[in-house]
Amino acid sequence: MRPKRWLWQSNVERDRPGDIMDWLGLFFTPIKPLIAHPERSIAVATVLLAMFGVLGWARRRWPWPLLWATGLWATFALWEWLILVRTPEANIRVDLLLIYPVLLITTLWALWVGLRSRRLPE
Repeated sequence: MRPKRWLWQSNVERDRPGDIMDWLGLFFTPIKPLIAHPERSIAVATVLLAMFGVLGWARRRWPWPLLWATGLWATFALWEWLILVRTPEANIRVDLLLIYPVLLITTLWALWVGLRSRRLPE
């Protein structure tokens, strides 16, 4: 027989840590393929650099935030390479709690600014 539960002893209190971990798992899902693969981060930086060049040439206005995002992704690739070389056994990456939100916000902002800018009048 199960013990009686009071209103304040619901499943919510018991399941809260799992829910938080589920949200973190969903938040970090997009970056999982990039962790421990610096070449993939370089590929993202290359795509952003190509967008910078094409949009700047086509619109005659350089979307500088795309170049900043490119630099951040290249720096992240270097960081991932250093982690692989120096500490290959690092399986708990607390640094990603800071790095990933910065990368995500900067990249989304750079794409938004870069794609919404208009061509200068002739």
